Amino acid sequence: MSRAGGIVVYLVLGLLALVLIAILALPVWTGMQAQTAYDEAVAEFNKQAAPVMRMETARYDKGWMTSRVETLLHHSEMPFSLKFAHDVRHGPLNLPGLVNPEPILMLASLDSTLGPGEGPGGQGMVMAHGQTFVTLNGDSQSRWQLEDQLAAMMGTNGQPVWARVDYKADARAFSFQAQLPEAEVQSPQGDFKLSDLRVRLDMEPAQSGGFAVGSYGLSLKYLRAGTLANMTAIEDLRLRARANERGNKVDTEMAVSFEQVDSPAGVIGPARFILQLNNLDAAALQAYADMQDELLEGMDPAMDQQALAAQLMPQLMSALPEVFSQAELRIPTLFVATTDGALYGKATVIMPPLNAEAAAVPMAVLTSVDLDANVAVDEAMMRTEMERALRTRLMNARAAELGEGGALLREEIDEDAAAQTKAQLSVLTSQGYLDLDQGVYRARLTMEGGNILVNGNPLNPMALMPGADASMP
Repeated sequence: MSRAGGIVVYLVLGLLALVLIAILALPVWTGMQAQTAYDEAVAEFNKQAAPVMRMETARYDKGWMTSRVETLLHHSEMPFSLKFAHDVRHGPLNLPGLVNPEPILMLASLDSTLGPGEGPGGQGMVMAHGQTFVTLNGDSQSRWQLEDQLAAMMGTNGQPVWARVDYKADARAFSFQAQLPEAEVQSPQGDFKLSDLRVRLDMEPAQSGGFAVGSYGLSLKYLRAGTLANMTAIEDLRLRARANERGNKVDTEMAVSFEQVDSPAGVIGPARFILQLNNLDAAALQAYADMQDELLEGMDPAMDQQALAAQLMPQLMSALPEVFSQAELRIPTLFVATTDGALYGKATVIMPPLNAEAAAVPMAVLTSVDLDANVAVDEAMMRTEMERALRTRLMNARAAELGEGGALLREEIDEDAAAQTKAQLSVLTSQGYLDLDQGVYRARLTMEGGNILVNGNPLNPMALMPGADASMP
């Protein structure tokens, strides 16, 4: 072999040695990086979840190619903990990714189980299992599924109960999705049946980083709970909430809708409700979040929740006025239907400029509020609801006689409630507080110079009291 050929061979062997060393060393490096990322994730969770929940890493056995991790999750209101057990495979190569839909390059992957953290006979129980992939840039995707035995006990008919968590490291964006296709449990205390529950949460830090913005959604097709004599059911429930930035302001919205609710009190639905709280001060929100973090940092996580709230709330409340300074509260949609009719409404409330000193005088704040609200109620629904309220009031007032009076007394109360309702509606209509138009009562409430006007008339609270008559000024 020539000298040049020998040099080439040595170079090739050297390169192969370097590659081999890298292959052997990289799992050690990625294992160290994975442990650092895991510790940071636990610390961030404890910061965000305090004082209600706390994570504790009970064990982290780091090896060359793999590690074993056990973490306990504690809840302040629960006498037990949950244990996450992870078998961690170090990167950077994920060989199963060559044949499976998994990342080929990764920082680490985790095969995990969830079960009771303590308690007699509970150590070996597995409630759910999951798989997580962490990429080299810190992104992660995790999918969890309830154990088949538990799912069967819930009456899911073989359909999986799953949850998925995704994290984008560059944006610090977090996404959570979960689905419970079906569940049915029967017990002497009552039955429970649920169909197609879906949950989604998307969050990311605000530009200031002091608080989070994003959206939340929950929907279910059907829910029934209770006994045969006291059953409540709801159909097509949808709930969504969001918070987004607009320059130095934050806008929020919550919307709730359902098609029907059946309960012992009657049938309600469909119903739609949207509540918007806009124009919140972003800097004040950041200051509030920073104050909360500072106050919680030195608190004992085992402290009683009521004592903790009593200690924190006065200081936190002092920071809220600037958050709501010149905020806008809007109800663009309010609709509720019953078997007796429907209620429609919308409202806008604009807060005045606020700080802690101004908020210390509540009456001054109330008189500075800008209010505009419109309400319309079908005549039959108005009459029914007023009679129900008056009937309850009269029955409570004469509760001692009900045992002896029985049905006759209840009949008398029904007659009194109907008569008082008729008189009260007559008073409100004659004084202009209600307009009756084609079977619908309408009212517009406005605030002017600290005075509440109803359909342009100054509000006289005495006219709203039961027993008021049309002769009242």
